[in-house]
Amino acid sequence: MHGRTAAGIGRCAGLAAACVALWAAGTSACAADTVPLVVRPGDTLEGLSRELLLQPGAWRRLASLNGLQQPDVLHPGQVLRLPTSLLRQQPVPATVLAVTGDVTLWLPAQPSRHGGDAGLRAGERVGGRPIQSGQQSGQQPREQARAADRPAGMRRAPGRRGGAQDAAVKKIDPRAADEAVAADAPAAGLRATVAPLQVLAAGQTVPEGAYISIGPRGSAVLRLTDGSRVKLLPDSVASLAASRVAGARAAAAASPVSAVSSGELVNASMGASVAAQDGWFVGTMRLLRGSMEVLASKALRAKPLEVQTPTTVLGVRGTHYRVHLAELRAGAQAGAPQAAMRRPGAGWLTITEVLEGRVAAGAATVLSAGQGARVGAEGRPAVSPLPPAPDLSALPARFERPLVAWPAPADAAVRVQVAGDAGFDAIVLDQQVAAGAPVRIDGLADGIWHVRMRHISAAGLAGTDAVGRFELDARPEPPPTVAPRPASKHPVGAVGFAWAEALGADAYALEIARDAAFTQRVALVDAIQRGGHVIDLPEPGRYHWRVRAIGPQDDRGPWGDAQVLDVRPDPLPPQARHDKDGSLVLTWGRLPGSEEAPAGSASPPSGEPQARWQAELASDEAFQQLIARVELDEPQWRLPPPRWGRAVAPGVAAEGLAYFRYRTIEPDGYVSRPSQTVRVSLPRDPVAPWLLLTPLLFGL
Repeated sequence: MHGRTAAGIGRCAGLAAACVALWAAGTSACAADTVPLVVRPGDTLEGLSRELLLQPGAWRRLASLNGLQQPDVLHPGQVLRLPTSLLRQQPVPATVLAVTGDVTLWLPAQPSRHGGDAGLRAGERVGGRPIQSGQQSGQQPREQARAADRPAGMRRAPGRRGGAQDAAVKKIDPRAADEAVAADAPAAGLRATVAPLQVLAAGQTVPEGAYISIGPRGSAVLRLTDGSRVKLLPDSVASLAASRVAGARAAAAASPVSAVSSGELVNASMGASVAAQDGWFVGTMRLLRGSMEVLASKALRAKPLEVQTPTTVLGVRGTHYRVHLAELRAGAQAGAPQAAMRRPGAGWLTITEVLEGRVAAGAATVLSAGQGARVGAEGRPAVSPLPPAPDLSALPARFERPLVAWPAPADAAVRVQVAGDAGFDAIVLDQQVAAGAPVRIDGLADGIWHVRMRHISAAGLAGTDAVGRFELDARPEPPPTVAPRPASKHPVGAVGFAWAEALGADAYALEIARDAAFTQRVALVDAIQRGGHVIDLPEPGRYHWRVRAIGPQDDRGPWGDAQVLDVRPDPLPPQARHDKDGSLVLTWGRLPGSEEAPAGSASPPSGEPQARWQAELASDEAFQQLIARVELDEPQWRLPPPRWGRAVAPGVAAEGLAYFRYRTIEPDGYVSRPSQTVRVSLPRDPVAPWLLLTPLLFGL
């Protein structure tokens, strides 16, 4: 007797603790154990028991629970309390609202009959052996295969001869479950547990017990029967562990929970007006890897909507929160014995962030809006406030390259999500960026993208969102330029521009301007069919040019990176004169120390500071028979007259007519085109004519 009393006290204490947690979360223990039912004309306790409860004879308990003095008398509109533990349940599927990227579905081989999924649990064995990747179901003995085919919810409980074991296992091991729901290939040893995977699509239904695997660039949004929305983020795995309607009326069996699905709030207080409904929802999601975001509807349920992870159970009735599951490194639990690491939940960390409402984390911890918690294998939540939203003003409004990048805040790490819609139902990226590191995103298609960024606290909690958007217009991608080379020089006149032809481009456009902003446009040539075009640039100076590709249907891609081209003037015409001593002086450009250009020149002198010049002298105008070629440090060449047979210049042995031209050699190695050719008369030797009289003098 005393033992029963002590046990009863213990049960009452546990119920009281649960009552406090649920009350703080916005409900009550009474509402969690019972649900209201509005009596319809013709209802009787016995009929309600046959229709809604597991045992027809449970009408006596209904009468006692509701204090009915005359159990056979019910009045339409009367509100009765029904125990949730006695309600008959039927599975209902969830609906896929949105799918983005690589999302696959693993269907249970057989439906569970007692609220649990047909998937894996902590330490569960398939065919009597631990789960091994690559194990073939055909290798199992027949009796083991039959054991594996039996739904997990129907496994016999230890020490019992019959009956069903409760499938609501609170702690699970994602390492084993990951093998069952790997997106790349099914685990062959689990063919008895899950059917072949399917590609998930919007509008499809997800049955109870199914697993959903999200690829690195995918996401999915589920709508549960009670109107709640569950958003699965990239690189995540989750299962719809329980999705049931309890106590659905026979007349509404075709569309269970229709009123609740609309999100209508049902008043659960006794004696209040209760909205008509077609049952009470029982829902449980299991997060095996990654992250999910839950927006729970404010609808009456038979029990709070639950999210299970390896380390905790989160229960809510109406709120908005996020759940992340991370695997800790082996060194993160220093000194932990190997046996502890093998426990369900060991090595795993659950992070919860509440944005609206309240969330019960475990049996005694309630998180309010703006709070988060870390829950490790020990199961004790560590609560802390969420950090404020970061500054997203550095996000550019437009990107024209496939690699999207912008600087992240330097004070803390951030979590960045990118979606194709403002509601972030089509999330394609979910990544964490270290403090001060740039955000880099590639692989996005052209279009409008929405970004939300959150600070991550030292405890690992992500805070409130900073939301922005940008436009990506990077395709067709601009072709790589070939010629002229970047920062090169070219003489005035016709310039050949060339680029590599881009894949998918039908044509190209070439733009040339005097300034880097391309406001002083010199030329714009559209619809170029090949990878090059020639433009005449008669004026010297600095030019900027760029190319873009044009795709089908005049789809114009962004301009490529602008290139700089210096167009150099042609050398000035050289000048020739003879000095009094008979020397031939050839000059061009500006003489050292002179502020004046050579007489008759209308344009600036050729060359740059520290330039050199290459001078050529030939006996023919085509410069095929060179007399001399020299490099000079100043823009002049002095040819003295020959003395007693000395050459006028190296290679010049005789007087007569010759042809002269020069080139400018700039410090960077650029060699100009040849200057104009001038015909010159080589200097005469003033002594040479008197040499003809020498024989006459000796003859006298």
